[in-house]
Amino acid sequence: MRLFCSAGQPSVRILHTFVVAHDVDQVRIKEIALRIPHSLGDGVRRFGTDSGPVVETQRPDARLAHRDPSHWTISAGTEAVATGAHSPGWGAALSPDRRRGLLVAVRNFWEEAPKALTMGGREARVSLWHGDNDERLSFRRYSPVLQREEYEGIYSDGLGVAKTTEIHLSFWSGEDGGDSVAAAADALLKPLHVRVPPAWYDRCEVAGGGLAPADAASHPREEQMMAELLAWMERHVG
Repeated sequence: MRLFCSAGQPSVRILHTFVVAHDVDQVRIKEIALRIPHSLGDGVRRFGTDSGPVVETQRPDARLAHRDPSHWTISAGTEAVATGAHSPGWGAALSPDRRRGLLVAVRNFWEEAPKALTMGGREARVSLWHGDNDERLSFRRYSPVLQREEYEGIYSDGLGVAKTTEIHLSFWSGEDGGDSVAAAADALLKPLHVRVPPAWYDRCEVAGGGLAPADAASHPREEQMMAELLAWMERHVG
């Protein structure tokens, strides 16, 4: 796990890497989670949604769960508070007087389902993988029979597989936060990217040369073919 902190900034960027190093034939995983202790107590809980308004609840056991990439549920105990399709993946815990708070934001939350985020009274729990009921995560081979004709080796299982998840923590005090919490989460999950004109890349040969910028005026047929190819990839690949 790597922690990134900046001087004067009340936030921490976490890169959590899970590596499969266990006996994949014997071990099944119920949950992979990161627990973040805090002393905020049983105050207000807030969660971002894909429909606009922030969901707010007084329940200290509130949890956001993405069981699959197209459905999320915010629940408190056994009660469903809200549902939707694609959660932005953040939750906030406020102290009872609303003057202190912790924001937890997870990048690619719905894209990497199943995931869950629980904002408890004494800790925030980021479930990097969380199965339903008796569901378990397995890295064993799909069959004990080796398929030599398919060039499979004896270690053709999940041993050595690694997955990194990016998590952001942000702390504040002295105010409720209000809409600024959602704005802070959006800034953490959607960082700024600097872009330069494609012609600059071509001119300085930063990629070794041969990367010409789009020029529909000079090459209309070729540019149309490229546009259709990229549109197809966006629809089917993402």
